Amino acid sequence: MAQPEFGSEHFIKEEELAEPIELYSFEMPPRPSIELKPLPRGLKYVFLNNNLETPIIDLPYSACIYLLSTTKFFVSKLKFLLGPS
Repeated sequence: MAQPEFGSEHFIKEEELAEPIELYSFEMPPRPSIELKPLPRGLKYVFLNNNLETPIIDLPYSACIYLLSTTKFFVSKLKFLLGPS
């Protein structure tokens, strides 16, 4: 697919602007409160930079190894089903 070509006529040169363009400021809508669900035994929430709005689930090492191994297994099966790319 060919890329469109842009010549210099498509751009505004800085000297051509009579006055600066004023951008309107707006207030960000309030974020909804985060509802933390109960986790299974052995899992816990940790927060990035101690910010209560950025929870992540802390997995033990064994759970990480299990997830990586099962993910690798399923990815290999998907590649087989999808065929060569």
